[in-house]
Amino acid sequence: MLTAHLDDSEADGASRILLLAGYIADTQRWLDFGNEWQPWLDKPPAIKALKMTAVYSPKASPWNAMTDPEKDARLEGFARIANKHALVGVQSIVDLVDYDEAKEMESAVPSEDPLYVAFSNTMRWISKQYTKAGRTDGLSIVFDMPSSPKAKKRMKTLFDGILDLGHMKGFEDVAKIDSVTFGDDEVLLPLQAADMMAWSFNRKYNEPNELERPLLSVIREKRIGGYAYAPSVKKLMGPEAFEQYQARMRKREWLGDSNATARR
Repeated sequence: MLTAHLDDSEADGASRILLLAGYIADTQRWLDFGNEWQPWLDKPPAIKALKMTAVYSPKASPWNAMTDPEKDARLEGFARIANKHALVGVQSIVDLVDYDEAKEMESAVPSEDPLYVAFSNTMRWISKQYTKAGRTDGLSIVFDMPSSPKAKKRMKTLFDGILDLGHMKGFEDVAKIDSVTFGDDEVLLPLQAADMMAWSFNRKYNEPNELERPLLSVIREKRIGGYAYAPSVKKLMGPEAFEQYQARMRKREWLGDSNATARR
């Protein structure tokens, strides 16, 4: 079974980017991942679960016992574990400013909810790569559990609707997704890796002039595919990062049994 574990880094009032991100691997790779991730959590000072919002929070946590270089080293270790075991990373970007402008044009966007675009693009990309790789071992997608019942209902309505489009042109591969479910990131360790990626890229896209954190540099070493609904994303990412992003998008083989990284 191939499983994609995904998290969203949804925009707040000060943000212009909505982003879904995470990693894809088969059952054995995820088991091997957990066998390395958990000991890295348990390494003193022990961390119950990797939640990126806690890393730089002033609230009391094990992270406050670490110096900045120690935090960087700990986070880079998490990223290297993800890079080692995942087949590929995935992200879907929606530039909310561009999206709002497009909504003013009749039939310019498929839905009033930009999260639909992020979900649709992500589910279509994952299922398309599954088909291209000739896999038949099953495909599932697990999203991090939303923080409220209202958010969960919104998300479930959206991805149920996308699954129902499997008979339509352009959505044929979506019909190969066996299940789309929610998971608890304190139980499903791969969701912590998804949170790490989503937080890191959302931070970079919303703070393009900020010096790139060592963590993001390590995350970028992994092949990352997906889609962007963001005509101005080149401006947000910067020319060099955007060229790297495009190079990753052009790769033809994503889900083969390979751990090769994209050339930076």
